[in-house]
Amino acid sequence: MMADDISEDEARLERALRAQERLGWVISALAVLLTAGFMVALTLDWPLLARSLFGHAVTGFAVVAMGLLSLFIAAIALFSAVANRNDALRRAVTKGDR
Repeated sequence: MMADDISEDEARLERALRAQERLGWVISALAVLLTAGFMVALTLDWPLLARSLFGHAVTGFAVVAMGLLSLFIAAIALFSAVANRNDALRRAVTKGDR
């Protein structure tokens, strides 16, 4: 019975680590695509994003750039939370092995 519990815990840890790896790849791919899309928008100088917003100092490009940075920071925080959860699970599994 004890060996079954350990193998189930290890299987759960393995699934969690694979999910974390997929999350990392998805976040990385989206970051590259969004950055490339933003660079294309800058290159094409899209009129919608070149407009001044909030007076004369802020353009649509600046707002989109800040939004992208905020999105990247949120993605890093999400990945960190998942990694911390998986580290706690790993500690619990290795503690159970002893």
